[in-house]
Amino acid sequence: MPVSICSVNDRSAALRSRSVSAESSKCRKLRPSRSSFQTTRVSPGARSAIARSGPGRDRNAESGTARLEEAVTAHRDALLERTRDRVPLDWAATQNNLGTELWRLGERESGTARLEEAVSAHRDALLEYTRDRVPLDWAMTQNNLGNALVRLGERESGTARLEEAVRAYRNALLEYTSRVLAEAVLDARVVHDRARSLSARPAAAGLPPSISRGREFRL
Repeated sequence: MPVSICSVNDRSAALRSRSVSAESSKCRKLRPSRSSFQTTRVSPGARSAIARSGPGRDRNAESGTARLEEAVTAHRDALLERTRDRVPLDWAATQNNLGTELWRLGERESGTARLEEAVSAHRDALLEYTRDRVPLDWAMTQNNLGNALVRLGERESGTARLEEAVRAYRNALLEYTSRVLAEAVLDARVVHDRARSLSARPAAAGLPPSISRGREFRL
């Protein structure tokens, strides 16, 4: 559809004269250039999977894991079409969102399998979400990676995972400036400082829930 662009004076003159043709003659009709944007063809099946993998309702408000498991399945279905070769940044976005859902699921389950999957998904996202290419997306994913590593570190012996979390949070802080994301910086610094404190004390019991949860970010 062409887009009509008229100045304020042109519109006033047209209204005074009550002439639709006069108004139309004073308007320029512009058609968007195909070269001005890029589109990606996605099959109907992929659109359905991607729609199901969106943020949707707040799954944290529900008890149990059924909704979270559905979300994980939806993200994995989306990745069948959102491949790294076809749409690398969309692939990275879905990997990051998959990691966030796996992290939430891992918090409600015993063991470490889901949390390890979350770490893997976030690290996959970072293959395309590089600092040079998309610095804020890179920082966001580093923060989410840190969240998963902190929870994983609580359930494992030793401090290796917590030390990795500290590195991930420090990476996030390289781009999370107070000018851009003040609240996110505060959250990352709080959890970073707490994780660093725990890493220095191997026998520590773990992070208090009010601090260790951190802030997850989705796309």
